[in-house]
Amino acid sequence: MISPRGRPEPPGKDRTMDRTLAWTVEEVARNSRPSPIQVQFGGWLINASGGPVRRINATTPTEHRSVAPDILIGAAETIYDALGRAAIFKVLSVADEIDAALAARNYRIEAESLVLFAPALPPS
Repeated sequence: MISPRGRPEPPGKDRTMDRTLAWTVEEVARNSRPSPIQVQFGGWLINASGGPVRRINATTPTEHRSVAPDILIGAAETIYDALGRAAIFKVLSVADEIDAALAARNYRIEAESLVLFAPALPPS
């Protein structure tokens, strides 16, 4: 099996647990420094802070997305344009259905990150 980013999956790997953990980590990161302006739209969060940090100035997915990518992109572009900001979209490996629509509108990858998970060590 090939992962969404084209990397081979280890045999017997439980993708359900990975997805659950990935969404938990994403939620913790979102809540660690919430954006002061946040619009919920079809299971996405359109965030704006006015500062330079991409994460709190980007449109980010939630686990329960329901709107078509083109509709989301149009809504986010309208909101960011009204705020005088460029639209930024966070694309997660567990929510990459927006990738093709962004590419079709000539969006480019500005920064990449890699989130790694490991079991917690038992208390010593």
